[in-house]
Amino acid sequence: MTVRTVVAASLLLAVSAAGIAGFAYTGGAVDGADVRPGNVPYDGRFTFVRISYEMYFGLQTGAFLGDVKWAHDYPRAEQNFGRIVEEISGLDVVLPPNGGNVLPLDDPMLTRYPMAYMAEPGFWRPSEADLEALGNYLRKGGFIIFDDFTGDHWYNLVRQLDLAIPGLIPIELTAEHPIFHSFFEI
Repeated sequence: MTVRTVVAASLLLAVSAAGIAGFAYTGGAVDGADVRPGNVPYDGRFTFVRISYEMYFGLQTGAFLGDVKWAHDYPRAEQNFGRIVEEISGLDVVLPPNGGNVLPLDDPMLTRYPMAYMAEPGFWRPSEADLEALGNYLRKGGFIIFDDFTGDHWYNLVRQLDLAIPGLIPIELTAEHPIFHSFFEI
């Protein structure tokens, strides 16, 4: 075995161990960014909030089981969305290096933020505390963007929303709906 092979194997092992260690904590390193110390304190300004969640072991995918579904496009989505909102709305948007805050649904701080974002909710398997927190957040006027569905993932989201707010019935909006014509023509 050559020195180059040993070094390459050692680097691969170190990267693998880092990926597995980062995955063990839902707020760990994602795409080279560490979300744990990245949250900024609430100051009344618009802050992008991404919802983190636990996944069942069987749902983990990717190399070394390190594909953290809730972190899809993190932190690029936050950075891009924040810049666009600031530019088109005139809002004073918080734009930290990681783009925003990452919180679990049951974090009491979530209620301070009017809008939240959840990526790949088809992989989301909420606890009772998560469902209660989601129901409370939505009933208080919170708004969540659920993004990125594959296959039957939509049905998982509908099932979880029904558990959070029994009787909730999602409706399909046609292109004629006023929301698609309220600010920009979409």
